Amino acid sequence: MRNGTQTLMNSVVHAAEQPTYAVVGTLLQFVSTPERNGGNLSVMRGGIPPRTIIPLHSHASPEVFYVLEGVMEVFQQDEPVLSIENTQLIHSRNARNSQISMSAKSAYKSRTNKS
Repeated sequence: MRNGTQTLMNSVVHAAEQPTYAVVGTLLQFVSTPERNGGNLSVMRGGIPPRTIIPLHSHASPEVFYVLEGVMEVFQQDEPVLSIENTQLIHSRNARNSQISMSAKSAYKSRTNKS
């Protein structure tokens, strides 16, 4: 902290070098964490295997999803949205959501949220 403001650290992180964790059907890599970037953002890369359902859930912070590859059906506040490669979805704080991978191969997404 400098004069009441937070100083962000510059860094280059290679996602392929980060460990992968299995979390509720998703394979997650934590590309950047608040501890790493000196801020309050988390950036994750996740793979959802074919026909996998991520159960209905919510988060206390907003989330931005960007579908890198594949097709997902996303339910946000009980409304289905088809999310295909190169599309972005935003979940507001506490918004109930779930995802289903509709691809023959894993759907990959990137997620950013405030911690």
